Amino acid sequence: IAFSKNLDEQKEIAQVLTDTDNLIQATEQLINKKQLIKTATMQNLLTGKIRLAEFDTKKTKPSELGEIPSDWGVIPLKELGEFQSGSGFPVIHQGLKSGRYPFFKVSDMNNKGNEKYLLNSNNYINEDIRAIISAKTVKKHSIVFAKIGAAIFLERKKLTVTESLIDNNMMSFLPNELFNHEYAQLCFLNFKLGNLVEATALPSLSGKDIGEILIAKPTLKEQIAIAQIFSDMDKELTALNQRL
Repeated sequence: IAFSKNLDEQKEIAQVLTDTDNLIQATEQLINKKQLIKTATMQNLLTGKIRLAEFDTKKTKPSELGEIPSDWGVIPLKELGEFQSGSGFPVIHQGLKSGRYPFFKVSDMNNKGNEKYLLNSNNYINEDIRAIISAKTVKKHSIVFAKIGAAIFLERKKLTVTESLIDNNMMSFLPNELFNHEYAQLCFLNFKLGNLVEATALPSLSGKDIGEILIAKPTLKEQIAIAQIFSDMDKELTALNQRL
């Protein structure tokens, strides 16, 4: 092996690498700690166990979900938005790297940059192709998730940032005017879709079943304020991951 005959230089090199290893380990531990704080905060803020000071009335009431703030309601998801299944995507039309619509497949959820929002797709199509294959577009600010197969259990729920298309292994949920899209995504992240999988040979989800999930819903203003808290947390986690 190539090495320095100067023992002091060997020690200096070893120390630099040891310091680097320690920094990596410390950063990984900090990221893990921040993620645990985010998870705990989500469980508390989305259930009203802890409230932001400007909204806290100190009053609660019993509900189907247990004690919730007195000014919150309990509403099934089906009354807070609309579910839509994806469309078939013939292979002959796949492979375009630009076009009017991004066409997301389940595998696109792993693309770099798609950690929260669906920003990058491996396939695009234009309006003429969309019309030929009769694909229905998914609106901006929809939550997209897998509805068939083992991908369901990965619990990935992403937000669209533009009018898009999704394949028939996926489903979307478009929040209505009562439900802030960023807050809606947090609610989806706070429950496991895998618990609703139908007991068949091929795991699958039904929009009807998901629609029965009850949501503890604060006012729209409080939803937006809560969503901002987690947006700030995500930015901090992103910065730490870039540092790592």
